[in-house]
Amino acid sequence: MLWLGTLSAALQAKTIGAFFTPILPRGLKLTTAQDVWDADLDAGCLRVDLVEYEAPNLIVSRHPATIKMLRERWPSATVLDGDVSVDQVRGKVVAGTLPPQLVTEVSSYRPVWVDKYDASTDGDIEDAGRITIGHPVRVSRVSLH
Repeated sequence: MLWLGTLSAALQAKTIGAFFTPILPRGLKLTTAQDVWDADLDAGCLRVDLVEYEAPNLIVSRHPATIKMLRERWPSATVLDGDVSVDQVRGKVVAGTLPPQLVTEVSSYRPVWVDKYDASTDGDIEDAGRITIGHPVRVSRVSLH
């Protein structure tokens, strides 16, 4: 079976294996099905595999409450909280929030998400009960040729 969806949704649904995903430019806002259709998005294929647990050496997030919670769990990890480059994450074990083009560069990724997060109404999340840390995964690009 081949899935279709965003990387974020796939990780939250604990999808393992290959799936097609739209390539969403940073800052893109789509609110209706017509917006999605009109955006004429490119797509790619990614594969998610479970990997052995390793303590993260990087925490990446723009949300102070998420950073605080992850620092309590992994105090020796370096925190990156702004725009992050490929060179900063390549080959690292990362916990936090990364876009797909960076997730495919890390050796292991612990995705973090906020349950029922709505960027239009939620600011920083203070309720740690809404923050979920996913299983460690490796995300790779899959060639369609």
